Amino acid sequence: MILNRFVGGPINEPRLKKVYLINNFEYTTCNYMCKYCFLGKISRDSCPVYQSRLSRIERQVEEYIGKYGLRSVKSILISPIGEPTLDPNLPTLLKYMKSYGVPVAIYTNGSRLVEDRIFKLLKQFDIVTVKFDTLRIDVIENLNKPNIKLDPEKIYYNLVKFRREYRGKLYLDVMLVDGYNDYREDLDELIAAIKTINPNKVFLNTPYYPNRGGARPPRNGTISYIYSRLTKFMPNRVEIIDYLPEPYSNKKIEDPIEEFIYLSTVNPMTVEDAYEYFKMFGLDPEETLEELIRLGDVEIVKWLDREYVIANVIARRLT
Repeated sequence: MILNRFVGGPINEPRLKKVYLINNFEYTTCNYMCKYCFLGKISRDSCPVYQSRLSRIERQVEEYIGKYGLRSVKSILISPIGEPTLDPNLPTLLKYMKSYGVPVAIYTNGSRLVEDRIFKLLKQFDIVTVKFDTLRIDVIENLNKPNIKLDPEKIYYNLVKFRREYRGKLYLDVMLVDGYNDYREDLDELIAAIKTINPNKVFLNTPYYPNRGGARPPRNGTISYIYSRLTKFMPNRVEIIDYLPEPYSNKKIEDPIEEFIYLSTVNPMTVEDAYEYFKMFGLDPEETLEELIRLGDVEIVKWLDREYVIANVIARRLT
């Protein structure tokens, strides 16, 4: 999948609220192939340095913010179609984004925290969200499917160290999946590790959206078990994510359809949310969605008991 669009939003992101999304990749680039990933099959695992791409990102950001401003956003989130730390241009991009005077956040799988250069780079962000699903290598290999050799204990050690040295906000995102990391002993180990790390916030997540690996929410009682135990030593710092980012965008958007297609590429959304988005711009919800489906821009994907609108290029990977 090739993307020529690198900025969008604002969306109501569950962890950070109103944010602009920055995607720093032209194609899906990750060193994991998580079963619960919305993006489906990952085609590449490295990102070459393209100065032209960096220039295009900066130009698009400048144009976008110039048109729509920063009043409606709380932060700028670098969360691409993949793992952002694989981009050699990331330090330059971060420096550029900080010039706007808005907190800059990043979402990472944490696999490269063991590298001194990445460790130091992440400390320069205002908000860092790290995926933290398990300490067991067998679970990582089967659930996250990395294409690199990992040492979970070393990642954990560096995460503890990072928390002690970091002056920004550290969030942990825990994805709980049926049959992988929802066993009682796994949860207890995870709880103990989180207590030691002591992040600013923990977000408990489940794969309630379409994904290629068929990952499903954990067994009944899992979320309540880990939530109740975490909140004993982290009161008011644990949240359950049970909704997708809502595609609330700036009403000044010149082309709401182009914006919608972009958002459906980087985040799934329910049909209900899609309808609300179209209404915001005075468009007929059903007619607009039907036309986008007819043109082949998006598809409806059924997952569990709901229907989701997903960009066609992503939907094909999920079947």
